[in-house]
Amino acid sequence: MKNFSILFILIVCLNISAQLYMPSIFSDNMVLQRDMKIPVWGKTTPEAKVIVSFHGQKKIGVADKEGNWKIFLSPISVEFDSYKNPPAPFKKGGLNPQKMSIVENIPGRAIANSKIVFTNILVGDVWLCSGQSNMEFPLKDALNAGKFIKEATNSNIRFFQADKGDFKPYECDNCPGSWKVSSPDSVKKLTAVGYFFGLELYKKLNIPIGLVEADYGGTEIEAWMNSTDLKKWPVYQDNLEKLEKYKNHQKFVYYKNKGKKELYNKLKKIDPGFKNNWMNQNIDTTNWEKINLPHAWNTK
Repeated sequence: MKNFSILFILIVCLNISAQLYMPSIFSDNMVLQRDMKIPVWGKTTPEAKVIVSFHGQKKIGVADKEGNWKIFLSPISVEFDSYKNPPAPFKKGGLNPQKMSIVENIPGRAIANSKIVFTNILVGDVWLCSGQSNMEFPLKDALNAGKFIKEATNSNIRFFQADKGDFKPYECDNCPGSWKVSSPDSVKKLTAVGYFFGLELYKKLNIPIGLVEADYGGTEIEAWMNSTDLKKWPVYQDNLEKLEKYKNHQKFVYYKNKGKKELYNKLKKIDPGFKNNWMNQNIDTTNWEKINLPHAWNTK
């Protein structure tokens, strides 16, 4: 029985380690860039074979020793089918949505191969909507917002919004989010500038438009620039050297925990809350001064 339990645990662990993983930029409803090689990537079991099938193509690759893999699909042009009832005020024309499957294949493995399937995929033009508050400004707050939101029924316009609460001080290939189809319910918090830009592109090109929104109000322009370019100016050297130690997830976690520990130790020496054990639920507060609220804290 003991041996059986060990075997079961090993099988479960193998299955977990073999789990096929894709960044969130790949999801149902996504738009892929036309007329150029299309990169598809993720993680899986080290040195496993990965098969990507899409739009009549079948591409095979092999993961490296870390489990990373990347496969390029051949360029795809936009092919239209006619709409019977096109959504006003848009022109006729629409793309037949496609399906993409990604399969991890390990010959001779006892457990089932991992597989991911994405549906309702279009091929068109994809644009990055990036910057500060002027790009972050949502459609719901724009002039005549109600009219534009009501008319947001063109399923050929899709968008991906990067989660603003998950920014990292290092380059990474994943962030929370998913592709959404344009609709009155989905576009309210979408970048207004990006959405109107997408509308104009669709009216002129009559092809699917994908908008990737990655913006953050109040950020400095240097935060959006390549570190290699910033190295040309001496004024940025100190900050770049500080950021260098956070260049991957492992180092980020290490230095974040280290900094937290250093701050905690410093507070224990200077903060009266630590000195007098304020965190104790039975703390004696009879000698504490009273303050009448509302009142400015710093005047007391």
